[in-house]
Amino acid sequence: MPGHKVDANIARVRHSTPGVGLISPPPHHDIYSIEDLAQLIHDLKNANSKARISVKLVSEVGVGTVAAGVAKARADHITISGFEGGTGASP
Repeated sequence: MPGHKVDANIARVRHSTPGVGLISPPPHHDIYSIEDLAQLIHDLKNANSKARISVKLVSEVGVGTVAAGVAKARADHITISGFEGGTGASP
């Protein structure tokens, strides 16, 4: 996320400083495998059985295999978006 978009509220939530550029989204240090993601989905559904769990993937080589794993992990919704960046990186 460009620094000019990092206001006081975003900086507070992301534990940063207003005006400083951020990697968006921040890395998920608890997810290193499809099994880790499956565990997170399981935990989220146990915490709120009415929640719909969505997973956003980047469109790149092999995304179909990853999407199949996400589906097996029981995500309710899978979005595959372009590689160029999400809305947080837009001007």
